[in-house]
This record gives sequence, C-alpha cells and structure tokens, in this order.
Amino acid sequence: MRVATDLAESDGLSAVTLRAVGSAAGLSRGAPYRHFRDKSDLLAAIAEQGLARIRRAILNSDPSLDPGQRLSAALSAYVATARAEPVVYTLIFSADLATDHHPELVSAGLDAYNTFVDLVDELLHDRDASRSAASKLWAATHGALTLSLAGHGTKEKGLDDIDALLRELALAVLAMPRGT
Repeated sequence: MRVATDLAESDGLSAVTLRAVGSAAGLSRGAPYRHFRDKSDLLAAIAEQGLARIRRAILNSDPSLDPGQRLSAALSAYVATARAEPVVYTLIFSADLATDHHPELVSAGLDAYNTFVDLVDELLHDRDASRSAASKLWAATHGALTLSLAGHGTKEKGLDDIDALLRELALAVLAMPRGT
C-alpha cells in the first residue's frame, strides 16, 4: 500500500497499476493480484487509508484545548493531512471510484465524517445542529482545499490562508441560529 501511495504521489494515479506496484515493491509483478482484484480495488484501498489518516488527524486534536480550539486544530490537521498527500486526497473524492463497488470506502468516509460531527457535538450538545454545522464545515473545508490544491488559493480570492479562513468559518457556522 505504501509503495502504491508513493507511486501515486510521485507519478500520478495513471502510473499506479498492480504490475507497477509489484515491481516497485521488489516483488513479482503479479504479487499484488493476490491482494487486489484490479486497479480499482487498489485505489479504493489507498483512498480508505487516506480517510483513516484524516479521521486520526481529527481525533488527535489536543484534548486539553477548549472545544472551539479543538475544532480549529482538527480543521488544520485535516488540511495538513490533505496537503501531505494531495493525490490521495483527490482520489478520496474522485468520481472514478464507484462507491457502490467499494462499501469499505463508504464506511471509512462515514467514520471520518462522524468523527468530525462528534467533535462539533462537543461544542453544540445538539446532534441535529452538530450534523448541520459539521456538514457546512466539511463541505467548506473540502472546497477550500480543492481550490488550494489546484492552485486557485490566492490572496486575491481570500484563499491564501486556509487555516484562518476555516477558523473564521467555524466561528460563523457555530454562531448560526439552530436550524439554519
């Protein structure tokens, strides 16, 4: 998996084939076929691990911080995780992976998202309001990251400091009246 991820990050997703991964890992070119049915299964496994890293980043925000600071730290950790492996991050949300063929990927995505909802719920203590606020923050984080990774995170657009943008957005979303 690490070899496949490294290959994706260095040479792009098109370079990731089961044979190329076997060769780069110093194994027979066919060895990965014992673990993955095809390239789609391998890419789904890479995306699943990427989601697990995002979930861990959210979970690992310092528990000694107050909940608002923890939320900001979790959003910053999410951003840092995505920036560390931009190709994997893009793959996670790629339309190329048919989630109906990869239920484990759907499950990993829900685990990461629900971990984020749990963190927001520590602030709001209202599950419905927490889910609503989390969905807004999750979508905004994804949008800001996607723009940044594509080179559109410019100062002129107010997107040069995503961490500051997300802190401001988190404060605004959390201050919204319930039900909006």
